[in-house]
Amino acid sequence: MNSQYGSLGASMGYLPCKAAAAAVTATGRQMILDTKAFVEDKYGGEVIYGDSVAGSTPVVVNGPTGFVEVLRIEDLCHRWALSPDGTEYGRLPDCSVWTELGWTEVLAATRHRVTKPMFRVTTCTGVLDVTEDHSLLDRDGCPLKPLDTRPG
Repeated sequence: MNSQYGSLGASMGYLPCKAAAAAVTATGRQMILDTKAFVEDKYGGEVIYGDSVAGSTPVVVNGPTGFVEVLRIEDLCHRWALSPDGTEYGRLPDCSVWTELGWTEVLAATRHRVTKPMFRVTTCTGVLDVTEDHSLLDRDGCPLKPLDTRPG
């Protein structure tokens, strides 16, 4: 789907059509939500999914060394498998990241090139570079998009 979005959404592409690109994005988002619901309903699992953040984003990691470290996301995996759509997948054995729930196991990561603008969001603990459709939470825990943020 990413390649379809890319060919339709690029103004200099072979078949530029922003409305069709938006439809591909909406379909992809619905597929993610349906898959999430399926996994949670059928297997009782919790799916954690977020849109793109920059590879330089720091995360607190408890990895195979047994030490707690702050690493860039792009440094978590050194072996990636390429899928037909250009997305790369990497397994993260024995890796946990610090979340609001405590140490949370991470099984795999994905990475892909983005052409969307990146937004730098400053938080009380640092900065985060994200795409425009990344989901954020405000101080009250309400969903917020980077385009809806304002200084202060």
